[in-house]
Amino acid sequence: MERSNRAANSPLSNLLQRIARTALALTALVGLAILAMPVASAAAAQANGTARVDGLNGFPFTHGGSATSFVTVLPSGAKCAGDSAHKYFHVDSFLVPAGVSPTAVNFRGGVPTKWYGLIADGAYVGGLNTARDTGLIVQLPGPDVWSRLTPAELFSGHATTSAWTAGIACANAKGVVANYWSFGVRFVRSASDKGGFTWSVTEAAAHSSSSFANPFVIVAIALAAGGLWLIAFGRKARTR
Repeated sequence: MERSNRAANSPLSNLLQRIARTALALTALVGLAILAMPVASAAAAQANGTARVDGLNGFPFTHGGSATSFVTVLPSGAKCAGDSAHKYFHVDSFLVPAGVSPTAVNFRGGVPTKWYGLIADGAYVGGLNTARDTGLIVQLPGPDVWSRLTPAELFSGHATTSAWTAGIACANAKGVVANYWSFGVRFVRSASDKGGFTWSVTEAAAHSSSSFANPFVIVAIALAAGGLWLIAFGRKARTR
């Protein structure tokens, strides 16, 4: 018994116990960080999200020519921070160079002050009313088409491709963008297309924590496994 007590109180055993406790504490902290990440991402997604591009048949659509029609689809329940009837929010569309935020555009008067937007039924998609009281975006004109644009508007100099960000925005009474939903689109010059270009949907920026959570999950698992191993090893040391 005396030998067992000395082993239990040996410097090695005490060190192992301290390391085990530290590892488990770190695991708990990492776990809390992982739990907090999706909450932060969800809050960001409420402000700015991703729009979807569908074909006229309702299925996802990824590319076409200058005259190819498509439908811009927002997430279910998409709404502005206020309605049109009481807080004077309106729904507008945008097409801005990739890397430029739609917040750089003002929509006072129902048209963008810079660059372009979606076109449906031969007219710019903008100045639309929301649902009364709720601010929900109830219906968007469609289908959309890029045929009103020209290569001179889409390409700089002799460039053969250009990347843009398109989508739908909510603007307040002063025309300032409050929130928006976007998708990436790349235009390519085409001598065979009547309008002089083709287009394809690129991956839109999404507010997701998955790319950050995975490494932390791996670290958490490793720390937990190491802590459990040290506890088990310490117990063996104490019984010797």
